[in-house]
Amino acid sequence: MSTMRGPHDLGGLKLGPIPIEKNEPVFHADWERVVFGATICAILKGVNNVDEFRSGIEQMDPKRYLAATYYEKWLFTLEYYMKRAGVLSDAEIGAGMDTWRIAMESRPGKPGTTGAIPLPVREDRELLDTINWLIPNGASSRREIGTAPLYRVGEKVRGRFVEPAPHTRIPNYCQGRTGSVRRIHDAYPLPDEVVRHEPEAPQYIYAVAFSARDLWPDAEAGTEVLADLWESYLEPAA
Repeated sequence: MSTMRGPHDLGGLKLGPIPIEKNEPVFHADWERVVFGATICAILKGVNNVDEFRSGIEQMDPKRYLAATYYEKWLFTLEYYMKRAGVLSDAEIGAGMDTWRIAMESRPGKPGTTGAIPLPVREDRELLDTINWLIPNGASSRREIGTAPLYRVGEKVRGRFVEPAPHTRIPNYCQGRTGSVRRIHDAYPLPDEVVRHEPEAPQYIYAVAFSARDLWPDAEAGTEVLADLWESYLEPAA
């Protein structure tokens, strides 16, 4: 039985109400905008892939994860992979933070933006054009495979127990639980393998409906949870 539950795998835990910010902006500070752009550039330049990006966030200390804002988590994984790739060192990051602190201490007004510090400029027209196209259009990882889906719509399936791994996309609360296939999606690479840089073996993804009461006994009666799960995350319920 899997005992894995990272700080990101929070489904069903009672953590209190989720605050909703009215008219929330896309970015609360200029540094968030910079982190967003730098993260996209890092992925396009091969520093890490999208699934590694998610896996990096999951490496955060649980207390730090729960206290961090959305883009603080992005910044953590950006630094994590930049250091692993040898693009940045701890000393360079520390020097950059020292420069930022000095600039903020000498600047009137509200701190928290990068406006007081001129950022490095690099002309890379090809990269800029790629980003300008990618952000509004996206990039699908859909794959064509020559095999038929293993399961059918309406079939009962059970979520497999997954041993602790660097990254997986089956939530803890779906492991060992039985649901019904509602829809079969196209095939996509398995994130668990992508993180490990293993050869691609794309799988179909299934929208599986679970009774909310089967997942959490105190859930509202008659409600369901739909989870998109890769084929190897599932096994026949029988």
